[in-house]
Amino acid sequence: MAILILLAASAAGIAVATRVLGRPIPRILLGAFVLVAILPFPRAFVTDCTPLPLDHVLFTQPWTRPGLPPPYNPNLNDIATQILPWAKATRLAWKEGSLPLRDRWNGCGTPLAANSVSAVFSPLTFLGLLLPLAASYTLISAIKILLAAAGMWLWSRELGASARSAAFAGAAYGLSFSFTPPWLFYPQSSVLCLWPWMLFLLERLRDERGRGTTIGALAALFAGIELAGHPETAVMGFLFAAIWIVARFLIGDLPRPARLISALGIAASIAVGLTAFLLIPSVFAIAASGRIADAQRPYWTPLLSLLPHAPLWRALPTALFPHALGNAISSPMLPFGGGSFPETGLGYFGIVGWAAAFLALRPGSPRPRAEWVLWGLLACGWGASVGLWPLAEIVSYTPGIRFLFPLRFHSWEALAGPAIAALELDRLARDLSSGRRAALIAALVPVTLAALAVGVFLRFRPAYAVIGGLPFQGRRLLVTCAVLAATALLLAAFARSPGLATTALTVLCAAELLHQWRGISRPLYSPADLFPETPMIRFLHAQPGTFRVAGKGPTLFPSTNVFAGLEDIRTHDAVERRDYLTFLDRTAGYPYEYFKKIRNLDAASLDFLNVRYALTGPGDPAPGTRWRLAYDGPDGRAFENSRFLERAFVPARVRLVGTQARAREPLADANAAFSGELPGIFSNTDWRGRAWVLSAREGETAGGAVEISDYRESTNAAAFAANVSSAEGWVVLSLVQDGGWTARHDGAEAVPLLRANGPFLAMRLPRGTHRIALRYSPPGFRAGLGLAGLTAAALGIAAGMRLRRLRGAAPSRPG
Repeated sequence: MAILILLAASAAGIAVATRVLGRPIPRILLGAFVLVAILPFPRAFVTDCTPLPLDHVLFTQPWTRPGLPPPYNPNLNDIATQILPWAKATRLAWKEGSLPLRDRWNGCGTPLAANSVSAVFSPLTFLGLLLPLAASYTLISAIKILLAAAGMWLWSRELGASARSAAFAGAAYGLSFSFTPPWLFYPQSSVLCLWPWMLFLLERLRDERGRGTTIGALAALFAGIELAGHPETAVMGFLFAAIWIVARFLIGDLPRPARLISALGIAASIAVGLTAFLLIPSVFAIAASGRIADAQRPYWTPLLSLLPHAPLWRALPTALFPHALGNAISSPMLPFGGGSFPETGLGYFGIVGWAAAFLALRPGSPRPRAEWVLWGLLACGWGASVGLWPLAEIVSYTPGIRFLFPLRFHSWEALAGPAIAALELDRLARDLSSGRRAALIAALVPVTLAALAVGVFLRFRPAYAVIGGLPFQGRRLLVTCAVLAATALLLAAFARSPGLATTALTVLCAAELLHQWRGISRPLYSPADLFPETPMIRFLHAQPGTFRVAGKGPTLFPSTNVFAGLEDIRTHDAVERRDYLTFLDRTAGYPYEYFKKIRNLDAASLDFLNVRYALTGPGDPAPGTRWRLAYDGPDGRAFENSRFLERAFVPARVRLVGTQARAREPLADANAAFSGELPGIFSNTDWRGRAWVLSAREGETAGGAVEISDYRESTNAAAFAANVSSAEGWVVLSLVQDGGWTARHDGAEAVPLLRANGPFLAMRLPRGTHRIALRYSPPGFRAGLGLAGLTAAALGIAAGMRLRRLRGAAPSRPG
């Protein structure tokens, strides 16, 4: 009931917003879009079940159960291993009264807010906090579909489409493969659902009436896109909008572009200022991440050429027939695909939607000039996604754009296609005034698509037979042909009742897409399967002190450990630091892969990293002689490390590495500052005996006599007591320093923080007893927060001045 109430409140908010913008959505239509948002998982709204793919949880040690089959859809693994853990870490931070700035649970501390994909400041995240975690995703998913459908309707109407045809576009986009699982649960869809709203508001900027309101709404929308959680998708949307504006100007379809661009610049500047507290830290985090280094090699490298070349031709059909290369669910993937099923099918907005869009091939009345631009953008998205020359080269070598994953450009097809379809349905209705021949010609389009579907099936049939996907592909062909046959009949019926035929096509399009949804995700799951406590986890919770764990292979796969309340040294993160990954790889064997595993659980570096327990599957042997079996149960084993070091400790000797690099925080690569000392660091086997610390001078010194006690750590803070009985003492902490940590002792005086052993913390303390308090905020957060405050203050002043002018201009009432 709470989910339904919040969904209804969201619909009411959309109704109010569109009325303020001067483009109200009819209530009956908004109600229909709410129904569309519910239909993918209707039982989730009336039962205590969740559409989250919790079979991936039950396939992860120690939550796995004997005899369980593999997860139904292997493409949904990131939901259990990234999306849900980030949401849990965010909730834990808020619960303790902290901003969700740091993810303390992984990699000895990684960015949480600055990992934009965590979406910690997204409005949808805040709304989800009103519900339990599993229920929140039911609500958020429905709101995304609702926003997508409503935004597409508004944009299509602004382009000149009729209300019925715009409703067709809304249903096609809201249920498109841009929103099916896994995208529905990913932050990408939080941005995708706002794309048509952005384009709608750009159209509204051309109207002088309510221009200030539109600029304010666009600024708020830009801020929402930036906070939604996926910068890559945001950039792709902004790029689409930029080409949309420029292309329409070039063909003479955009009068007075200077006023539109100036208004757009104002809105963008306001949004950047208001969200600077997240944007600036995100830039620092991305620059220091392992994935940015991995993305240096363009995805289409084997195809790139100065001379024209063919695309990855076997990937061409997936826009029209998303299962053509398999789906890894009911049909294995063919080995010559360009990517995973969710990515290759990202642009699918229903075969009925494609049939309506291809009505553009039909002769008849002139098309709106904007439609030609939409076709160009659709073709660009398709071409970039399949490696077509020269689009593959443009995407691969344009600064900034080159880091975008090119297969994601398929989403441009799902954005442009429904709007084209709406315009073409209206063009068909107009052409019927000259006779019924137009409807009969239109019916040939779905017939041609059916013939193309048969051709694709026959071309790949030998490959389907080899991998065992022939029965599924045969069923898909039958469904596609049946839907296209019904589409042809409805288009032929346009001559008698265009409005009724459009409504029937909308229902048919939604029904076909919903059928596709049913095959992608399984029936609902119980929230009780959301990482429940197991005996091994219960045992580890009972152990005193501060410590970390490390799992063998996929055991307690990061970041799932947050649900167990255990800190792990491994990472599975969008902005995992390159220098930390290098340290772990060189000392314990942790090569950069998407699903990374520690090769050597007996590595000495695990002592330094505060790893007290190594976790393995049931019956596995100890990692080495220093590991004692501490827990043995059906859910796995826990081996205790007899040599693990505390989170903050004093090394016997300190090798001072003279460098000026420590003055240039934040360091994108802390390892580089240690230069020639790295071989010694990476080959070290006695981490209590020696530490390497960046210093203003070269040399070697004793670690000193320091007694450390009462170590405590929370999301953004750590603290400990230190009694230094020698002239000075050196304390090393296995906390990753990205430039965001600061320290004070005795509550006032700042303590200079140094780098130790690569990307970790160290400090030098004078004689005496100290209480050290460390605080964390990501690099750039304070500056960004100040900029956001100044922007908000400037907006407040401007609003006050405008209100004063309006009051002064109002006529006085007669006495």
